[in-house]
Amino acid sequence: MKSQRGGLATNVLIILILAGVCAMIFMLLKELQSKDVVNVVDGNKLGKITDIEIDFETGKILEFTVSRYKYFFGIGNDQIKITWDKIVKLGGEVIIVNCN
Repeated sequence: MKSQRGGLATNVLIILILAGVCAMIFMLLKELQSKDVVNVVDGNKLGKITDIEIDFETGKILEFTVSRYKYFFGIGNDQIKITWDKIVKLGGEVIIVNCN
């Protein structure tokens, strides 16, 4: 009878590692979503982060989606995509970006 490599313990460990990675991504997204995104060019608040795009091969954040603040009766769905290289500073309350 052949012995199995990996077995249940290895499969459980892999699942726990993947769950941990997902939990870290979720925590990161929640932390980012609580911050205002501010454009360094004109000082305007752009909105809040609603989504992020991650390269799962490298683990790097490629870009994030910002839902813009709506000042006219909340009409419309205005979202912008900002690449990670546009971030100037991650602060405690705000994320400063350079969007021309």
